[in-house]
Amino acid sequence: MAVTEDSYRELLPMLDSPRTRRVMRGLYVASAALFILGLVALFFVELDVVVRAQAVVSPVGETARVQAPRSGVVVDIVVREGQAVTQGQVLLRLDDAQMRARVRLLEQQVAAARSRVTMLESLVASRTEAYGMQVRVRKATAVETVARLEAARALIHAREQEAGVRSRDARSAEQLREKEFVATVEAENAASQAEVARAQVVAAQASARELEASLGRLELEQRGLEGDARVAALADGAELSAAKVELARYEGDLAETRLEAARLEVEGRSASAYQVGRVSLPGLRRVAGGAVSDGGGHQAEAGGHAGGRALSRERASGGGTALDSGGHAEAAPGNDGDR
Repeated sequence: MAVTEDSYRELLPMLDSPRTRRVMRGLYVASAALFILGLVALFFVELDVVVRAQAVVSPVGETARVQAPRSGVVVDIVVREGQAVTQGQVLLRLDDAQMRARVRLLEQQVAAARSRVTMLESLVASRTEAYGMQVRVRKATAVETVARLEAARALIHAREQEAGVRSRDARSAEQLREKEFVATVEAENAASQAEVARAQVVAAQASARELEASLGRLELEQRGLEGDARVAALADGAELSAAKVELARYEGDLAETRLEAARLEVEGRSASAYQVGRVSLPGLRRVAGGAVSDGGGHQAEAGGHAGGRALSRERASGGGTALDSGGHAEAAPGNDGDR
């Protein structure tokens, strides 16, 4: 629909009215508030932005350090200063003398621990048998003493019976002597026999008391031996258990070391480069016999790593050249012609 000049003149008073101006001001304020809220939201709302670009990943810094997985002795260094190396190329060869020496030491420790366990088992068996023998001897002696005590008590009873008879005979003889029916000698003999019978009773009673005391001592000794045997068995058992635990520990160490030796045998006894680079050996003579320590490290410049074992600075050690951890070998970046 076309707006004519007359229509525009009719609308102009409406647009210029106070009501219209208030509506327009409200719209302006609302638009400004929405704009301000949008700016505030930019500061507090996180947005994920994906940037796509071509790039080349390279090591951070000029050198990178690699660790030696085990200790060993260098028997041959097969690279030279400045030599370019490829991935997997052998840098040096190691001797496993330390591993073999550890295996031999653990084998000796296992043998010694096994001998100790065998000795303790024999000692425990012999000591148990000795205590058992002593207890059996005490029991047999106690049984014999009990039998002797029973015999002594029976003898006491017999002596008492005899002493009673002799005492009655002596009294009868004394009464007859007083009536002059028997001679004085016969009465004295009867009295003497009665006295002997009473003495025999006293002796039998003393023997019985001695046997009772002996039986009491035997019972005490037997209980003491049984207690000593229990204490010794506990001590021997604890010592034997400790020896068996030690043997198991040595056997475990030996098995673990043999497994490690087998793993190293499978993996080989050489250190190899795992990236392309150029070897630099500052301060390191190419002399076999140096030691490689766990935790030492090569250092390789960006563009390539040299080796998978730790080399280190050399130091005098006996007749060879020892290589302590903390030294390094460097590999400079190689060009395409060297790779």
